[in-house]
Amino acid sequence: MALLPASTARTLLIIVWSGALVGLLARVFWLGEGSAIILTDDLQTLGVPAIGRDDRRRAFDRLRVPMIASLSHATVIRLGQIVGAVQVVVGTFELKGDELTVRARAIRLDTGRITPEIESHGALADVFGVYAGIAQRLVPNASVSTQEMEQGHPPIAAFEQYVKGLLATSASAQVQFLTQAVRLAPGFAPSEELYTMVLQPAFSASCAARIT
Repeated sequence: MALLPASTARTLLIIVWSGALVGLLARVFWLGEGSAIILTDDLQTLGVPAIGRDDRRRAFDRLRVPMIASLSHATVIRLGQIVGAVQVVVGTFELKGDELTVRARAIRLDTGRITPEIESHGALADVFGVYAGIAQRLVPNASVSTQEMEQGHPPIAAFEQYVKGLLATSASAQVQFLTQAVRLAPGFAPSEELYTMVLQPAFSASCAARIT
């Protein structure tokens, strides 16, 4: 079952970890946020107006729920309502070794209708291909191929550093991660833009500290 037509389907993505976290928290933490970013980008490429990270984060903050937590059906619906979504795509991901499995389904907020669950799996190194498979099955009539979606992403190593930069809680850590992201994928606009935003105040603070 496909998502709504792009013109009416303002869509919220919620991707959470479904397995045990023992020994995997750091790895899972970046991949949870990265998964939502990848699938959001892929759905936008397919013409679905998927809601971006800033609005998604504000909705989670408003309800005071962690962005990696498993959520109740009622919470999912409330998050969608906060951002004005027509539907919510709820997904889970799981790692067994380096094998990534993703499952997802869409929920219509006006009717509560839930699509059948779909699944995609592959090597973690092929994370973009795994999520492209999910996106294409959610929007099966789209003319964009999985290969074209994959080509829209940077190398996985650069993407990981970019997401870690997004999630870092200090400016110094952000600069460290984003420096690596820019080095690994020159021209990847999100990394370069965030790097510039973070580096400017960090540099000013460093100069001020040296002066005083």
